[in-house]
Amino acid sequence: MAVWTSRVGWFTGALVLVGIITAVIFSCQLSVMQGQLDEMGLDARAWLAPKDIDRPPSFFMHRDPPYSAATIAFNFINTGKEPATLVNRLIGYKFIDNAWDRAQIGSKIGEILGNRSCKDFSANPAGDTVFPGDQQRLVFGLTADEAKIVLGGGHYLLVGGCLVYQTISEIHWTEICRILDPIDPNVSPGESGFRTIICPTHNHAN
Repeated sequence: MAVWTSRVGWFTGALVLVGIITAVIFSCQLSVMQGQLDEMGLDARAWLAPKDIDRPPSFFMHRDPPYSAATIAFNFINTGKEPATLVNRLIGYKFIDNAWDRAQIGSKIGEILGNRSCKDFSANPAGDTVFPGDQQRLVFGLTADEAKIVLGGGHYLLVGGCLVYQTISEIHWTEICRILDPIDPNVSPGESGFRTIICPTHNHAN
């Protein structure tokens, strides 16, 4: 009888162990499947992503006066696989004197957004629809005085804010922050125009 009881106990323990192992394997499989589904969902939805600032029609580089009015074109594209609808383009420009100063960048973007964050905004009921692969452009006009600020040296032009949009059933947002750095030919001989610098902050999306 003692031998039979021992065998029953061993058999029961083995069943419990098999059950635990099976549960762990099943849990891992579910986790992997959920991760794959999440990735598939992200891959299938709309994603509005910023692109570099276009070279203005005028010769836009660090230089001495006289200065003239100029335009700056910022582009974004839908890199996802469904339309981004009701797009709310909450983007503006400011001047900064340090392209790596997170506090200054945050303060200037706060001015553009009225000290709100992207998640605080809604989609625009009258906003455009951006289809997969499509690109849109925002053009900003600079006065001669504003061109002087950034082309005269010592300042950068910050383009920042938010793109808020809707997919089939959700609201999403993309933080926008790009800095235009006019090239100084005295520092970089043979180069002209400007570089686009990605900000060290305000570059998240949901």
